Amino acid sequence: MNDLGNLGEELRQRREEFGFSRNDVYAHTHIPVNCVAALEHGDPRQLPPACYVAGFLRSYCALLQLEPTRYVEAYKGALEEPVQTGGMLDFRPSRKSSSQLVSWVAVCVVVLLFWLGYASVVRPSDDSGPGRVEAETVRELVVPPTPPVEP
Repeated sequence: MNDLGNLGEELRQRREEFGFSRNDVYAHTHIPVNCVAALEHGDPRQLPPACYVAGFLRSYCALLQLEPTRYVEAYKGALEEPVQTGGMLDFRPSRKSSSQLVSWVAVCVVVLLFWLGYASVVRPSDDSGPGRVEAETVRELVVPPTPPVEP
């Protein structure tokens, strides 16, 4: 068992010494029950982002009257360990990062299409016709001249 797993086991034993269930820990600290279980099993993959977990560990240790520094450092160390698969490092992107990349590409394509539509329809670069209409021309088209009134 890794160092994080050993520390998680210590947390579980201390929790049981105090007579707390995982639901009791949730009631006192608002740490989700599945996160308490993941902390106790030493499984960082089942936990939310590290900024939340550091706070969870501090709250959990405060409840159990433990010094949190050792637990937080062990968790941070577990995040920095490279993933090994068959003796080689795994550099494949996760499904989450792949789907985020596809989403960003889709957003960029939509923005590009709107920009091209604006550039070609609203602001065409063709200067073949008159660029401006004079106000008098418009006034003549909209308001016909009034005939003189005879007294």
